[in-house]
Amino acid sequence: MGVVILTADPTPFREGDYVEGEGILCPPTAPNTTFIFHLRKVKPDRDIERWLDIVGYRMVLVTDKAPKMKDALKERIIVHRSLATTSENFNRECSAMMKWNDRQRARPMVERIPPPIIAQLICANRKSDMHLQRLLADVNFTLPTDYILALATFGIKPNNDRYVWPKKRKSAAPPSQFRESDVYWEHIVKNSPKVRNEIRTVNPDEAPKTMRKRKERVHAWI
Repeated sequence: MGVVILTADPTPFREGDYVEGEGILCPPTAPNTTFIFHLRKVKPDRDIERWLDIVGYRMVLVTDKAPKMKDALKERIIVHRSLATTSENFNRECSAMMKWNDRQRARPMVERIPPPIIAQLICANRKSDMHLQRLLADVNFTLPTDYILALATFGIKPNNDRYVWPKKRKSAAPPSQFRESDVYWEHIVKNSPKVRNEIRTVNPDEAPKTMRKRKERVHAWI
């Protein structure tokens, strides 16, 4: 009995005697022969289960994404590392970081969380803890990862409040009066009627959606 392999890269299997083509060209029953079949979408019930018991040596199914399969089927096939993806969302680990009172028990859970996620959660859920925010600013992107892990373990005061994930902010393109690298262009537009009027006159199509179309009166010192 042979094996069925799911992969996104057939290069490692192009050795010895092999047959390669689009779709399943022939039954993969020949011994000592690797059958490499390129499939746009793999269907476990049709492309795997029907051939699983009659593969003579190796049947390699090339696909961009690993299909959803039953656990019993997963145990009988090989998923190449080119398709290996993680679906871990770190919910349990983040809950331990934010809520568990036993910080020594929470420590190994915190160590599984990527530092960027730790930094985002601290910024979103501990806004009033300025001491913690300053420590985070000091260690983030400056000191080794161990420091931010220690800060997340022993610097956070745990509570049972529901923690929130930071929302992704969609960055709008600035009007032509500003450069792409201008960080504070939105703040300038928001607080300067003169700049808003200039945008309304020169390039109204590039005005932010929240800005009114009617011109404003500008007061100036004489």
